[in-house]
Amino acid sequence: MRARAIRVLSANWPAPSQVRALTTLKTGGVSSGVFSTLNLAAHVGDEREAVTNNRAELKRALCLPAEPSWLSQVHGCGVVDVSAGSVGTVADAAYTTAPGSVVAVMTADCIPLFLSDTDGSFVAIVHVGWRGLCAGVIEALLGKLA
Repeated sequence: MRARAIRVLSANWPAPSQVRALTTLKTGGVSSGVFSTLNLAAHVGDEREAVTNNRAELKRALCLPAEPSWLSQVHGCGVVDVSAGSVGTVADAAYTTAPGSVVAVMTADCIPLFLSDTDGSFVAIVHVGWRGLCAGVIEALLGKLA
């Protein structure tokens, strides 16, 4: 199956020009059936090859400078610094100070919370569901900044 164009929603926020925040829509990948088409989640039962191809197409189509920091999200309050690279880490928030890094979370009915300082030297993303919110995921991220 050939991938269609990946569609995204871009955030309208006052971040520095080198910081992009966006949300992908479901179209543009190669997954089929209930995962059709741009499934980026390796943990939901989709074929591993399809997820790998979808992630590669996302990186290519959006001209990302690095592989996104895919987390193993658990609706908790774990926070990870992905500046040195971290894939598959159990956490619901990621941050970095490394230029060219790509932080990412996957959402369905949860909210992606994007954060950046005014010069773009710090960026973060939080997977905000009600369980993580009650567990203190936002506070845990802010605690890393103190």
